[in-house]
Amino acid sequence: MQRPVMNPMFMEEKDAASTKKPKLSVKQRVVQFAWTSLLRGLKFARRLLFTNVFKLDRAKLRVEDAPPLQRFIRALLYRVAFVPVLLALFVIALVFAVTHPPRVAGAEGDPLVHGVYYDPVDFLSEDGTRLDGWLVPVYDAKRVLEEKERSLHKKHPAIVLVHDYTSTRQQMLPLVPKLHDAGMVVLVVSLRGSGSSGSSAQTFGLKEAMDVRAAVEMLRRRAYVDPARVSVLGIGTGANAAVIAAEQDPSIAALVLDRPIESFEAAMVGRLGDDAKWVRTLMPLFKWTFEAMYHVDADKLKVADFAGTMSSRPTLRFAGTGAVAPYRPQSADGLMKFLRAHKITGEDAKKSAVATGRD
Repeated sequence: MQRPVMNPMFMEEKDAASTKKPKLSVKQRVVQFAWTSLLRGLKFARRLLFTNVFKLDRAKLRVEDAPPLQRFIRALLYRVAFVPVLLALFVIALVFAVTHPPRVAGAEGDPLVHGVYYDPVDFLSEDGTRLDGWLVPVYDAKRVLEEKERSLHKKHPAIVLVHDYTSTRQQMLPLVPKLHDAGMVVLVVSLRGSGSSGSSAQTFGLKEAMDVRAAVEMLRRRAYVDPARVSVLGIGTGANAAVIAAEQDPSIAALVLDRPIESFEAAMVGRLGDDAKWVRTLMPLFKWTFEAMYHVDADKLKVADFAGTMSSRPTLRFAGTGAVAPYRPQSADGLMKFLRAHKITGEDAKKSAVATGRD
């Protein structure tokens, strides 16, 4: 008679650590769910779009007595119904990519590279976005020793430097020494989408105008700044942000606009390619999607509509084409001539002619 024999393997305790699945973090679970959903969506799209509509599998047809032409039209319309959805997803993805450009490795450094002392500052934009910047005061240790107590009661003109789309505040560094030597308080601001707010969307100057206004107000609160002589200089979309901010803040003393974009259409064409006809064909969809995503008015990017704002205060505008030579931050002679002509600097300069290129 065969007796039951206990398998010795059952006497061994399983290693709990080897059988227990590792616990995933919230971020890992979200990534896993997103990846699984994407794979399922791709499989469904492949079956939906690449199934041969002419291949009739009668075993799977619900309507066996439908003629082939009717089945073909029904299958075709079923697929065509997804075209608007796919187009909308394509436009949304493209607008998101354009307003969230990849970080471009630019020049490193700060005002100390040029031998200029600065204070690192951070402040909030009007919608709560955190910004940072370099605040360069007029007085260094040498000037304080020279002027002593007079330096405590003197108020100085100030200027905000605003960089372009995809750029960083390092773009404005070449201007800092000349403006500082001219007796101006200089604030170089990092707009949303760069610096500490790198995850924010860049909206070609529309929401960045709030950053400019916040920077101007931050300067006006400084005891050594003359609140009536705060100017703004912007490059590219930074110039658009500057002129929009000036329209909303009549107290901004002067504007320097270096090659602002002329419209939303120009901004999109410049980012997606001038030779792509499909870009202009889809431009109304791009514009509507952009406005819906960021709750802005894309028509506010039309620089021609700000003629009244520019004529209401000293304004120097540089263009990339035409009689005015392209402005370069490395050569600030025209800028300094303009500021001195309108007594915006802190120097005791003689009155000179208005700088060439002013609109």
